[in-house]
Amino acid sequence: MIKLPNQYLLYVFILLVVFLVALVIINIFRGKKLKKLSNELLSNKRQLNSKLFELEVINNLAQKGYSINVKEVLDTFINRLDNQNHLKYCVASYILLENGKAIFRAHLKEGVSKEYINDIKNKMIDSIKLVSQEAMTARSLEENLTGASVNNISKLSAVSYFNVPLAVSNEYFGVLTLSGSSFKSFGDEDIKLVYEIFNNAMKAITNLGDLIGHEKGKLQVMVDSMYDGVIMIDKNFRVLVVNPASYKLMGMEQNLNLNIFDVFDYFSGTFSLEEKLAKVFATGKIESVSELKIGDKYYEIVVIPVKANEEIIGGGILIHDQSEEMELRKLRQDFTAMMVHELRSPLTVIKGTSDLLIKEYKNLNSDQVNTFIIQIKDSAIALLGIVNELLDESKIKAGKIELFKKQGDINQLINDEFNYYYNLARDKGINFSFDLDLSIQKFYFDEQKIKQVLNNLLSNAIKFTEPGGEIVIVSKNYSSYIGISVNDSGKGVPDDVKELLFQKFVQARESDKSNEQGTGLGLVICKGIVEAHGGRIWIEDNVPKGAKFIFTIPTV
Repeated sequence: MIKLPNQYLLYVFILLVVFLVALVIINIFRGKKLKKLSNELLSNKRQLNSKLFELEVINNLAQKGYSINVKEVLDTFINRLDNQNHLKYCVASYILLENGKAIFRAHLKEGVSKEYINDIKNKMIDSIKLVSQEAMTARSLEENLTGASVNNISKLSAVSYFNVPLAVSNEYFGVLTLSGSSFKSFGDEDIKLVYEIFNNAMKAITNLGDLIGHEKGKLQVMVDSMYDGVIMIDKNFRVLVVNPASYKLMGMEQNLNLNIFDVFDYFSGTFSLEEKLAKVFATGKIESVSELKIGDKYYEIVVIPVKANEEIIGGGILIHDQSEEMELRKLRQDFTAMMVHELRSPLTVIKGTSDLLIKEYKNLNSDQVNTFIIQIKDSAIALLGIVNELLDESKIKAGKIELFKKQGDINQLINDEFNYYYNLARDKGINFSFDLDLSIQKFYFDEQKIKQVLNNLLSNAIKFTEPGGEIVIVSKNYSSYIGISVNDSGKGVPDDVKELLFQKFVQARESDKSNEQGTGLGLVICKGIVEAHGGRIWIEDNVPKGAKFIFTIPTV
């Protein structure tokens, strides 16, 4: 056995000490690194949990769509807190100031006593009084307790708590509070976490609410601008949307608190809207009723189901005023009857006279034959006039009326028309005259078309003026345009007819003679011709009696 010198043993000992010290130092650094890494992992886990919680809250709120409001945010936030096990709270609560009410909700994670709840409630009220002028007491709150049951034998007391003020755009509307029974219930990280998550949720929901509000606003503008009435309700018959047309059609003043039963009452005398809605909710099929007469109005009511993911969530009521359509239908029926009458008379004359000529030609002298031929010609001219009116009206409706303007003398045209109708007026015992403005110079207009206007107005005036009455044609110079009026002392035109006078198929006045009807297109054609010239035509009362038809034509 070899014995090492003492100095070598000393060297070995020193090396061992150095090695052990190095190991200790390495382990110390490794331990610190592991601790740091562990802390980082723990922090990352907390951050991940907080983000997942935040996303869970926001996603849950986003699914609620249009129902989003501050209360929804608070309720969702509190409900989701149950899953955050690292938060050692006993009660999550809020006081919300909304629509003149104060709502208190406390969600119990642990069964605490009523005394605990009242203590927290009073602390929250005190915090609200510091920043709000809202006058409230514990008695004035609408209380809602959820979660665990109240345990009055519990000895837990609220020894720690923190508040999150509820405010958006400097508007304060309440406080959110988390409370615990231990002084160590909440650390700085817990408080920071709750603040961040709640504020981010509020911010995200505010942005989402703004977007939904913007889209809802656009939809509301569209609904408000509709001519038809639109009423939207949920399955509990609560009114969600009412546009102005609905109030107008039902003769109601706009009311923010419209009740669906007000709508039911309006239609109750004719049919049951409530039954229609119930049937739509039950079957999911559209129901409708038309030509519903209420007073002097006609309505079409369409009830449709509103669905979300194939589930019926409400209903829509469309109210369409059919009064004009019904009036137009009546006018068309009257027009058809009128046209049959107008066409039958000349056709009867043509057929009867032709048959007579064929059968009795050999027994008739030349004067009699000529008389019958003239009757056939006059009837053919009458038929042609009706056809021309129909064609002219079609051209006007299609915007294809053609004008052939040339320089002409409007006073001379009036004078020619006066001479043409003078004998007809005189034979009826009507005083016929004119009053022309001689300062009117020649200008460009379609002479044949304006002649057609004058023919219509003058023939109407003679038709509707009784014997002993008066008709006057007046022309006036207004520098850039001329005005022409045909004034008669006939029956006049009722005010309710004046608005419809220049529409198709409307007869201005009733003639004493049943055979003097006409197609009802004359004034429509007059309006089209005058407007094609850039002028306008209207009617006024001719004081003290009769009607005054006036039209203008630009001269420059």
